[in-house]
Amino acid sequence: MAKQDKIDYEKLADELIEWFKVEENIYLKNFAIQKGFPARKISEYANKNKYFEEKLALAKDIQESRLVNKMIGNNPSPPFIIFLLKNIAGWRDRFADEKGEKNIPTIKLVLTELKPKKNNCKRKENKDQLNLFDDDENSE
Repeated sequence: MAKQDKIDYEKLADELIEWFKVEENIYLKNFAIQKGFPARKISEYANKNKYFEEKLALAKDIQESRLVNKMIGNNPSPPFIIFLLKNIAGWRDRFADEKGEKNIPTIKLVLTELKPKKNNCKRKENKDQLNLFDDDENSE
């Protein structure tokens, strides 16, 4: 599409749906390439025209459905099914909250002052390690 051409958004939207009626047409970006404009323009057109926006939403639904059906028909792996359920059906891992943030408990480590033994540090079997704890439980 040349710059000086006035874009007929409704016609382009109808062409998009017609294009998706062909079973082999799956990738929305290919439609833009075939029409001679960058794929990023598709969103711009949707923002400018309500009819185009609605047809684009339908085209994306068709695209998603075709991709999922093709993958399911090819004996998909369990991780792929989990991916689909998370992205399409809204499934979440058990530890995710409503916002999708992981609720992993925070563990705080508080260090207390360690006092080395005076003048009688015991050497462990590994001569490079010193036992610096006061209690005998930590020595071997």
